[in-house]
Amino acid sequence: MQRTAEMVGTAELVEDVAALRRAVSRFGSGRALVDYETAAEVLRQPEIVVLQWPLEAARLVTVRADRAPRLLVGAGDDEPPADWDPLEDWVRLPADARDVQVRVAALRRRALSSGCRPSVDGFDRLIYDGRWVSLSPNDYKLIQPLVENFDDVVPYEDVAALLSDGTVAADSAGRVRLTRLRRRIAPLGLEIRTVRPHGLALTARRDAS
Repeated sequence: MQRTAEMVGTAELVEDVAALRRAVSRFGSGRALVDYETAAEVLRQPEIVVLQWPLEAARLVTVRADRAPRLLVGAGDDEPPADWDPLEDWVRLPADARDVQVRVAALRRRALSSGCRPSVDGFDRLIYDGRWVSLSPNDYKLIQPLVENFDDVVPYEDVAALLSDGTVAADSAGRVRLTRLRRRIAPLGLEIRTVRPHGLALTARRDAS
């Protein structure tokens, strides 16, 4: 019996949320990271947000609004949420690491096929298409309404107060700040377009690869 057990092996169990988060960050598309190109491709894939349910129910509302793929974690007799969408999955701990890997890979594929949207994470980061840039706290506040209304126009009055206080000097500084923010987010393949005379829109650059 001992020899049989050694040959078959024992499944790796993920037993707590911290271990699950480490596993999710490790799992990409299910492929071994055999070279630089494969590793880079995996790192460009959408980030999976791991949430404890029902403990982080309030944060789930925000993550759903950001259209970020998410894996909910339950334990014991916890019941999953009553409603779902294609960017969501559920696992109960302890879980087989192989099952977690399959769920993570499926979530990433569905996120890629559903169209990528930027998100902010509460740590002054703008995240898009598996990459991110850090922003100043003020620029983070400025870009939040643009992220929430991705591909839609945000009226000037909704962002004007975040750019200036109405004085000529502040208006000039606000324009400079907006220019710098545009440059900061450009490596992500995003741009802030001016839609005259209505407002601003955060969108994907058409020439982005």
